[in-house]
Amino acid sequence: MKPPIWGLLLFSLIALSGCASPMKQREAQTYAQLSLRDYCAQSSPCLPARFVKAQHLAGGWLLDYESEKAKYGVMVRESGNTQVSVWAKDATPAAR
Repeated sequence: MKPPIWGLLLFSLIALSGCASPMKQREAQTYAQLSLRDYCAQSSPCLPARFVKAQHLAGGWLLDYESEKAKYGVMVRESGNTQVSVWAKDATPAAR
């Protein structure tokens, strides 16, 4: 028995609608935590970092984390790609 083509099309649209939806903050936090964990495993060990804030930007999410000695920024793109940036807390800005 062959299913009707409209039924198959409707099923495909429903199944793919979850994949096409924009990334939510919780999903971005998951990607960021995994990326930060991998970054810390490959570079110097990071102290436990706590989540500070999230900003939704045009290209994805920017999530900020903080530990005793450093601040971490993780950019999570809509595609799921991530980039970790690190700033030392004791770094003082240059005088103007």
